[in-house]
Amino acid sequence: MTPSPAKPRLFTSACDFFPRFANLRVVCVMRYSLESQRLPLAARPAGALNVAPRRGNGFFAAGARLRTTVFLLGVVAINYTWSRPSPVDAIFFGVLLLSLFSEQRLNIRNLILIFLVGTWLFSVYVSSVSLIDNPQVVFQFFALTSVVVIGITSSLVTVGWGRAELERFVKVYVFANVIAALIGIYGFVSQNPSLTWAGRPTGFLDDPDMFGVFLIPGILGSLYMIAQKRGRYWYRGAFALLSIALLLSFSRAAIVSGLVFGGASFLYFNRRNLLKASLAALIVVLVLSLVGLILYLSNETFAEMLTGRFKIAEEYDLGHFGRYNRYILAIPLILDHPLGLGLFEIDKIFPEPIHNIWISSFLNYGWLAGFAWTLLMVLSVQQAWYNWKRSRNELFLLILFCWLSVVSCAMLQQAERWRFLWLFTGMLWGLNYRNFLPASREAPAAEVRSAYRKAA
Repeated sequence: MTPSPAKPRLFTSACDFFPRFANLRVVCVMRYSLESQRLPLAARPAGALNVAPRRGNGFFAAGARLRTTVFLLGVVAINYTWSRPSPVDAIFFGVLLLSLFSEQRLNIRNLILIFLVGTWLFSVYVSSVSLIDNPQVVFQFFALTSVVVIGITSSLVTVGWGRAELERFVKVYVFANVIAALIGIYGFVSQNPSLTWAGRPTGFLDDPDMFGVFLIPGILGSLYMIAQKRGRYWYRGAFALLSIALLLSFSRAAIVSGLVFGGASFLYFNRRNLLKASLAALIVVLVLSLVGLILYLSNETFAEMLTGRFKIAEEYDLGHFGRYNRYILAIPLILDHPLGLGLFEIDKIFPEPIHNIWISSFLNYGWLAGFAWTLLMVLSVQQAWYNWKRSRNELFLLILFCWLSVVSCAMLQQAERWRFLWLFTGMLWGLNYRNFLPASREAPAAEVRSAYRKAA
């Protein structure tokens, strides 16, 4: 008698429980799905969309392609945030509506993300509903709802993505960053008041810090493409251009974050050929240093900014109401206001906003928002790490590094409305390691799952 196959263990440690649970599928959430209801019996090429052959699915496949195209258009449109409301918000809302015509599948990870960001947004409403007579509060309701929609939409769109789709996203994001960098550098050189703030470039974004942080994922994406030997000359040029624009932003948080996560990405992506890559990096550093020296000697604005900005702390960071001391002063306010102060109420107490998205969630929107944001951050890292551990695909680490580079800067800025922050947060929850497994690993896994079903 042939012994029945042993049932696989559900998880090997407590740390594996949540990611494995979150990867369970919700079969009956939506009517249509890009994924088959049955487990695959054969390997699927890595990076290929898992499309189930069904009668009449051509309409929904076309809807999925259209949704992806509009989504990537929205990524480029993040460049422009001047108008209120911004066109990018309408684009991502349109992408969300296209999910109805794209055979969208929801899984538990999507539902957990929706629950966490929905809880955070609900707390925003509760904390400030009594202030709704203020037009700025009404606008902020709309703005924060829009960025949360971007995060949810990003999670839904990337559910079926594999390597090809994710690399296409990286290319589009780098392209969007190149546009922003060209506009920002032109604004700095010409000192166009519409493209600068206090002499620092903003492009078409709201402020220089947002501009600088926006460029970091493009720098990391360029490093990945160079290591993969994809259009190396184009991406080397993009890397140099984005690095110069990042330096000109004079955002201390963005520059430090770019150095830390850029260095980590460089070391990991080139770990198999580190010596040759290090020599190339040394040349790039020398070229960038030469460009900086020329700007320092020829441009008075750059020289003043360089000597004035490169400090551990500015005047507005120090003192009783300085940025760092405000973090301490916020603690009793948080304890005294479990529902939060409400939007813009902090301006009556401090001369500037709290400039920390985590503390801001507790202080402005209440304990529930703070705990929801904390849980979102912790579980985002855990989910991203689990995807990388299961697939060993470098793209998962790239997206994690991009997200961490943005979140680390958000801990020093008022970053609730950074659309690219919510974009990468949603991607961490949408991407699935099963779409990135090599064929040699996917086939045995499919056979084990099939045997498990038969035994059950």
